[in-house]
Amino acid sequence: MCLRRYLALFWFQDYWNLSDFFFVPENHGAGVGRFLLSETVARCKPQDARGYIRVNSSKNAEGFYRKFGFSSHEASNDVPNFVVPLIYRF
Repeated sequence: MCLRRYLALFWFQDYWNLSDFFFVPENHGAGVGRFLLSETVARCKPQDARGYIRVNSSKNAEGFYRKFGFSSHEASNDVPNFVVPLIYRF
């Protein structure tokens, strides 16, 4: 039996809406998330005229995104109270 432990999971969909960006707790604070998000931004930037990436963050991850430069924005639809809509502008 082979068990794999994923370091991280992330997914982009529909014009740079970041979703499902999760890390196993043992990897929190190791710089992996910061590295992957930096690389993602670097690859999205030149390909999109929109000039931003959006994420509906959990309250637990809000600080991570804000440290990276994400800021609050109005969601275009209703979001649950445990979600924090954030945006990163290029």
